Amino acid sequence: MNRRYKIVEEVGTNDILAAIAEKKAEVFDNINDGRADFKTTRRITINIEFKPDPDTGSVAISANIATKLAPVSLMALTHAVQQIALEDIETGEIEGETEE
Repeated sequence: MNRRYKIVEEVGTNDILAAIAEKKAEVFDNINDGRADFKTTRRITINIEFKPDPDTGSVAISANIATKLAPVSLMALTHAVQQIALEDIETGEIEGETEE
């Protein structure tokens, strides 16, 4: 039996493209984060699901877009804070803005 299905776009093409652009920005932020390993491969995974409904003759479309990023190391941040603290102890001065 030949059935004709119509597409019911729960997620439109523009929505998917916007979500991909957001995830791409996350990936580049992670690449540019000095605390993340720059050699680690990052990944964007896109799953688009098409679910036919024989009762209504429609096809629902949904999408899941996820990233796999390089882990951010807090050791680099901790080292920088400790280094600043040691310099402050040696000079006796703490640099920074003061609130009035």
